[in-house]
Amino acid sequence: MKNVLVLGATGNVAQYFIDSFANVAPDDMQLTLWARNTRRLPRSQHEAYQVYEGDMYDATTLVPAIADADIIVSFIGSSPMPTYAQALIDAINMSVAQSTVSFGSAPVA
Repeated sequence: MKNVLVLGATGNVAQYFIDSFANVAPDDMQLTLWARNTRRLPRSQHEAYQVYEGDMYDATTLVPAIADADIIVSFIGSSPMPTYAQALIDAINMSVAQSTVSFGSAPVA
């Protein structure tokens, strides 16, 4: 089963993606959610998905979620992108996952 990691899962666009995922995703894909404050996620998402909480500037808090990810989709908004992107790349390098990262619409391997 392919695991899709959703970063910034509490945002409006991320919530739309999560809600739409079940209707459009193949049966062999599942979601994992990652957020700065997981209390902002609906209870139903806590029950349906694996949920992680962490600091997007600290690569070590991203590693556990990334370790099982096949695809990473980031909905993290107006943060300083170079700092966040470096933490994400560092976390990918620390994990054993071979992931595809999408910043906006441009994939980064």
